[in-house]
Amino acid sequence: MNDKADKLVIFLAKRDGIDKLVKTFQYVSKLVHWHTEAGHPEVAQRFKQWEVASGLSRKAFRTGRFLTGFNALRRGPGSTPTFRSLAVLANAGEMVYFFFDHLLWLSRIGTLDAKLAKRMSFISAFGESFGYVFFIIADVIVMRQGLQAERRQLANISSQEGQEDDEDAKESIRKIRADRIMRLMAVAANVADLIIALAEIQPNPFCNHALTLGISGLVSAWAGWIFNMEEMEKKESYKGMKSPDNGTFEISSGRMPLTPISSFIHDLSSKSPKEQYLEVGGHELTPPRQ
Repeated sequence: MNDKADKLVIFLAKRDGIDKLVKTFQYVSKLVHWHTEAGHPEVAQRFKQWEVASGLSRKAFRTGRFLTGFNALRRGPGSTPTFRSLAVLANAGEMVYFFFDHLLWLSRIGTLDAKLAKRMSFISAFGESFGYVFFIIADVIVMRQGLQAERRQLANISSQEGQEDDEDAKESIRKIRADRIMRLMAVAANVADLIIALAEIQPNPFCNHALTLGISGLVSAWAGWIFNMEEMEKKESYKGMKSPDNGTFEISSGRMPLTPISSFIHDLSSKSPKEQYLEVGGHELTPPRQ
């Protein structure tokens, strides 16, 4: 799957792919509305309508999404008590977010009483922010473990220079650094979404400014876009492989595996490509839904 157009078509066929695209529309239109509101009110109003329509469309696309968190917990939330606790708290918050987001959508399109919209929005945003805090904590812990493992590998390289194990250690370091980049993108997206949620929970001049919301939304959308594209390529590389139930977040949810760094750094370079894939949280692959 080397053709970029093929990758884009497959990505947009997934729910996460179209969500990131429409999220980009939503926050670009917010920024354009803010920029043109004073000088070109008619243009600003058109982009405001685009922003609102995009927001409602995203809520429709996320129908049933709260089951993702439930399924992640059901499959096994983590390999240690700390990660299991973080997984329960993070996924519980995200499940509340998506469930009440459905009710918010129904309120805004008139199926439910419109008076419920404000309350549903608050509960949804509170669950979202609660979950993101623990997702961020989990990623920070794993990145810290990765830095410690990287230092140990660098020490091994210094003491074994010129030996065969030297290349194995360098390969492990490369994998640690690649994982850290992905987790940094996940943290950036979660922090951006946390700012957007805080604007709803506790309105304030900084979080509620159109520029803050617009930039935060685009950071979240594009970080998620890159993350999901990378995961899609990883899945394609190991197409047809199956993995055990090894206690990770579902890749389809756009989350990094919630396992200690040591679980896949340990002796990683000596494993086959399939074993490496399963070790870092690969799952049985299915073709994207049409």
